[in-house]
Amino acid sequence: MLLKGTGARLLPPLIFVFNFTPNVYYDYKVGVPTPGKYKEVFNSDHHKYGGSNQLSNREHFSFPKKWHGLPQHISIKVPPLAMSVFQYTEETLNLEEASK
Repeated sequence: MLLKGTGARLLPPLIFVFNFTPNVYYDYKVGVPTPGKYKEVFNSDHHKYGGSNQLSNREHFSFPKKWHGLPQHISIKVPPLAMSVFQYTEETLNLEEASK
């Protein structure tokens, strides 16, 4: 499921992934609308919610191959019996580092 803000202020894309099975899926491909970097911003499988703590703590860079009808995809770990939310994060260029 893809959720985008409407109106004058557009929100970064949010990608919702639901798993209603007791299985963990590794390297699961999910289509994304925008090339770039995505991070997991919520995972209901976190131990603080009583889950098994199957989290995706690393950044996920998109691949330029269509998936789920979208122009790019990311590869994620899908936790069991849980919902994960991924958010697009814009990369910013540090001008001091770029000038070195």
